[in-house]
Amino acid sequence: MLLRSFEFTARRPPGGAVLFGWPHTVLHFHVFLARYRAPPVSGQAHYSFWKTSGTRRQHPGPGPTPGWPLRPLQKYEAARRRTNPNAPRLHLHDAESRPALDTNDNLRPFGSWNTVSANRKPASTARPRSELITVGIQLPPGTLTPKLPLYDLLSTITATANLSPKTSVEVTLQAKPAQSLVFLKTHSPLTAHLLLSLTSLELNGKPITIKPYALSPPILCLGVIHNVGGHFTTSQLLHDLQSFTSDILAARMMGSTESVLITFAGTIIPRFVYFKRVSFRCRPHKPKPPTCTRCLAIGHRAHQCPQHSVPAKCRRCASPLLADPDAHVCAQPWCIHCQVNTLSSLDSTCPYILAKQRDCAKAAFLRRTAIRQATQPSPPSSSAHEPLSPPATSPPGSYATKVKGTPPMCTSSSNTHSPSSSNESRSFDLRLAMLERNQREQQRVSDELQQKILALTQTLATTTSSLTSQLTELNKQLTTLTAPTSSSHVTKLADMVETTTTAHHTRLVQLENSIARILTTLETQPKQLESFTYMLNSLQESLTRQKRRNAHA
Repeated sequence: MLLRSFEFTARRPPGGAVLFGWPHTVLHFHVFLARYRAPPVSGQAHYSFWKTSGTRRQHPGPGPTPGWPLRPLQKYEAARRRTNPNAPRLHLHDAESRPALDTNDNLRPFGSWNTVSANRKPASTARPRSELITVGIQLPPGTLTPKLPLYDLLSTITATANLSPKTSVEVTLQAKPAQSLVFLKTHSPLTAHLLLSLTSLELNGKPITIKPYALSPPILCLGVIHNVGGHFTTSQLLHDLQSFTSDILAARMMGSTESVLITFAGTIIPRFVYFKRVSFRCRPHKPKPPTCTRCLAIGHRAHQCPQHSVPAKCRRCASPLLADPDAHVCAQPWCIHCQVNTLSSLDSTCPYILAKQRDCAKAAFLRRTAIRQATQPSPPSSSAHEPLSPPATSPPGSYATKVKGTPPMCTSSSNTHSPSSSNESRSFDLRLAMLERNQREQQRVSDELQQKILALTQTLATTTSSLTSQLTELNKQLTTLTAPTSSSHVTKLADMVETTTTAHHTRLVQLENSIARILTTLETQPKQLESFTYMLNSLQESLTRQKRRNAHA
């Protein structure tokens, strides 16, 4: 085997080729550094080679060589990790598969470079947080007092739920002292499950029984189906209910009735829902305002009543109940809302309660509409250079046609929105305001008629009693005259009796006519209110269809 020893000076030009100076020959070859620490840098490096007939070795030559012998990457990495355990790991980048690292595409040789780089830690990104879960706890009345700090209450709740210190920091508390309500908010489903499993607390050395509940998510819709034919549990309802257009989140029976309250995800209530493979018409739930059976006020429940220290009131006469409810004797009905003695305080026909129910239903409808508009994707805007078309006027038509929401005639394509859609929405709002104003006016007239009927009834009773007393006195005088001395006295008494009787009869006829007119007016009032309600519902449905049509367009 022929051995020739030589020394040379190597320079690495761009492209990875190394030129070796020799008196008679210039050698071009590619240096493979896959097993060594790093590729040669730009500058001079001294190497010594023994060239054989097919083999090549490398050993440290004279000159500025590294301070340690070159060894394979695995041995070097192991030694480096023993010296500095906290050093970042090294990994290889293959320049053949990733040519942008070390070589140029135009000057890349036939081989490949393996380079070494540090494994850097990626930039930290914010951890995606899950949806906020709210857990409500109803405490006994009078529990939330200034003597009980809220942070102590939060510490007691987290300690009772056996939450770790790291998990307890993520729980926040919101309190409503007037209603004795506490809301706990967290992002962890496991923490919410532990809070919902609480059954009792110990505050100020006294055990308190609680029943936590989970609040519904903010974006949801409530629908009602009727006459399901029995009373079912929540698990049975969720198993047998089915909807092809919306996801069902929860379901429960409404009291002792055969109606089911269904909670849907999103903002659209399906038209039909299948229960046990039978189709049921699903209608929007019209919530009623909460009514307190303790103080008979509207706006809160009995367990949230701020007047917990005051005795409860009778539902019929609104008088305070005694210690023994069976010993209470009701007087005439009295409504604390209308201040009349013809209705009870919780009567479903009370005008005040009906107005509150309408306001509550309207607020729910507006809330669903606002959420639906906020969640719907906005239509694509037209180009800024596109000329604006002049506003089109709606075609003439009847009032019924406008109420039904007939779209205006437009010569443009179906993809462009009608310029008069905003005008139609504004006119709908005006008609809706007019209907509501007329409804309030009808309600005011009805209240005035009720007051007039009450006043006429009292006047009739007073007149009848006075005339009865006068007739009684005249009869007494007639009975005392057993032997009248003169006929003139008897004639005078007879005329007086006849005059009084005639006046009494005339007054009764007038009162009967007035009552008949008022009753006739009252009979027409419900029909007018019903017609206005029907028109209002038609307008709401037409607005919904118009907005849906515009969204599809």
